[in-house]
Amino acid sequence: MNLLNKIFFSKYYKFTFFSEKKNYQPYIIDLIEKVSQNYEVLYLSLDKNDRIDKKNVTNLYIGNFLVKLLIFKFIKTKFFLLTMTDLDNSFLKKSKKVDYYIFFFHAAASTHKQLTKGAFNNYDIIFANGIFQIQELRELERINHSKKKEIYPTGYMYFDYLLKIPKKNHENYILFAPSWGYSKENCLDKYGYKIISKLLDLKNKVIFRPHPEHYKRSKITLEIIKNNFEHNSNFIFDQNFNNVESIQKSKLVITDYSAIALEAFYPFFKPVLYINSANKIHNNIFEDMKLVAIEDEIRDLFGTQIYPNQIDNMNYFLEKSVSKMENNKKKIKNFYNLKYANIEKVVDNCYEILMKYDQ
Repeated sequence: MNLLNKIFFSKYYKFTFFSEKKNYQPYIIDLIEKVSQNYEVLYLSLDKNDRIDKKNVTNLYIGNFLVKLLIFKFIKTKFFLLTMTDLDNSFLKKSKKVDYYIFFFHAAASTHKQLTKGAFNNYDIIFANGIFQIQELRELERINHSKKKEIYPTGYMYFDYLLKIPKKNHENYILFAPSWGYSKENCLDKYGYKIISKLLDLKNKVIFRPHPEHYKRSKITLEIIKNNFEHNSNFIFDQNFNNVESIQKSKLVITDYSAIALEAFYPFFKPVLYINSANKIHNNIFEDMKLVAIEDEIRDLFGTQIYPNQIDNMNYFLEKSVSKMENNKKKIKNFYNLKYANIEKVVDNCYEILMKYDQ
């Protein structure tokens, strides 16, 4: 009750940010720091360890199920910023005392392939990564007959965060980072063990980084991989919050459909080898929309692709992937600057938009 009193009956916060886990901080920390220079900010998180110890930032852990429901339903704030899709489509309902629900992205991928078709219906403002997302979101509005939102090509905040990190020379690892999907034919469960085994047989050093969903959906596979490889000195099972260290250590990334590939290409310029296993489509009308997802466009332009029946010839494709990257670095930089808005100026752009609504 003390927590609810603090939220509902004490100080009014104009800016509220919501986080599901600590590992989402890098996607929003720069904007929070910018806003908190002039305003008091409320930072809500479902993770006890997720805190931002900055002046003018009040941290509140809301992991209790009932507390979370009540806060979402009754909170009073002008701007509620979050990176959680499907707001108001599930048990987390909107509050009538919030002026603007603002969505920002924690992935560089498109909006209409790996997310449900109604994922963005209930937001007021969306900070889009680029014009390509605006086109996708407008088409989703048309198909869903949902309200027209204010959508701005602000850019992808996480790219700016990554650009500030000092780049390190790789440590000769190969990072295997499969995505999760509903299909039982997904890359990890079907081919993960074979891929890791083959890489180690070829005398490679391997970092295996499961998606957080794999810990719920692929427990048996993870246990098999851990039991068989954890004693190999060339194998690392990466369970860290942040993927930056693993990308930095690696000379190459292997995935199927994970958005980690988009960050490996830029700003780290790491080659990516894609496994063409079961496609990851979570929107049942994706193919009807006739809009190419940017992750597929990047895959075709800059990635090297391998089919499961070619895993035994892995070494050839690894070498091909490295060679391809050497010829593509300038093209990659130009492509990302074309597609993703305001690179290195994203936070300033987001802040200007917030101030426009604070008149």
